[in-house]
Amino acid sequence: MNAILMHKIYKKNVQNRGNTFYKSKKAVVEVQFGWIFVIIVGALILLFFLSVVKSTTKGSTEAKYLELKNHLSSMMSQSEVDVGTTRTIGMPAIVLGFDCGGFGIKDSSDTDADQFPYKTFFSPNTVKGREIITYSKYWEMPYTVDYFVYVTSKEVRYNFVLGECNKSLNCLAFFQQFFKEFPANITFQVLNSSADVTENNYYKERFIFINQNPETQSLDSSIISMNNEDVTAINISEKDPSITYFKKEGDKFKKNITTSYLGFPMLLGAIFSEAPLYKCNVNKSLQ
Repeated sequence: MNAILMHKIYKKNVQNRGNTFYKSKKAVVEVQFGWIFVIIVGALILLFFLSVVKSTTKGSTEAKYLELKNHLSSMMSQSEVDVGTTRTIGMPAIVLGFDCGGFGIKDSSDTDADQFPYKTFFSPNTVKGREIITYSKYWEMPYTVDYFVYVTSKEVRYNFVLGECNKSLNCLAFFQQFFKEFPANITFQVLNSSADVTENNYYKERFIFINQNPETQSLDSSIISMNNEDVTAINISEKDPSITYFKKEGDKFKKNITTSYLGFPMLLGAIFSEAPLYKCNVNKSLQ
C-alpha cells in the first residue's frame, strides 16, 4: 500500500515538474517574441521618421531649385531691360549641370535641362557653392544681334596672368579695356605668373592669358594636385582675334581647340565656359 502511494506521489511530482518546465519555457518564448515585436515596431517607426525627414529635405531642395530656375527664366525674359546688371543668387547644397539647352540638378533624374533651347547661356559645365553670379550683356555687331547671359559661382576663380603682356603697351591697353566691362562680384586675381596661383579651396581654377602660350607656363604643386578637369586655361589673341583652349594634364597645360570670337561679349562667354559649351552657344547665337 505504501509502495503504491509512493508511486502516485512520485508520478504527481514528475508531472508537476514537467508542467513547471513547460510553463517556464513558454514564458521565455513569450518574452523573446515580445522583444522581437518591440524591435520590429521600433524599426518601422524609425524608418517612417527617416522617410519623413528625407521627403522634407528633398521638398525643400526642389523648392529652392524651382525658385532658382524661375529666377533665371525671369532674367532671360527681362534681360533687355536690365542688361549689364550683376545679380547674386543664394544656392542650396546642390550641383547644377549646364549644357547647351539649359541646366538641371546634376546626377538627378529630375534634370529638366532643356528650358532655354533658343537662348545663349555661357557658364562652366558645373555650378555649385553658396552663391552664384548672373550677368547679361548685348552682343552688337554693330547693331544688337543677340543678348548673352553669363552664370558662374563665387567658388570658381579666374586668374588673369599678365606675364609677357606687361612688355606690350597694346596688350596692356587691351587688358585695361577688358576690365572696364568685366562684371562685378566675380572671384578673380591678376598676377604676373601662373606659378603664383596656389590652391585655395576653389572647385575650379581658370587661367586667362593674353598673347601667351600656356604650354610653357609653370604651375604650383597645389594646383597640379587638383583634378585635371577642374583646371583649364585660355589664351586670347586680340590680333586674330582667336581663343585657344587648354586643359591640364599632370603638371602642364595641353592645347585643346582654337576658335574665334567676335566682340567682347563673346570673349567674356569664352572666359566663363568650357570649350564645348562655348562653341555650342556661339553656333546657337549665329543661327
